Amino acid sequence: MTTILRDKIIQNSAILFAEKGYENTSINDILKATKCSKGGLYHYFQSKMEILQAIIKLQIETYSEQFNAIL
Repeated sequence: MTTILRDKIIQNSAILFAEKGYENTSINDILKATKCSKGGLYHYFQSKMEILQAIIKLQIETYSEQFNAIL
């Protein structure tokens, strides 16, 4: 089950990772962009790496749906 805050964390993190790079993006950067508390972020994700994994999973699912639609 996804929530609005979880989705917002994923979306804003993806933007920050694209703009600044994964290594140069801090948890504080994500918190500022998402306007959530550390507790809110850590409720859904245990680490920055886990956020990256969620972004990758979402992209794979999106591409898979698009590919299946083409077939």
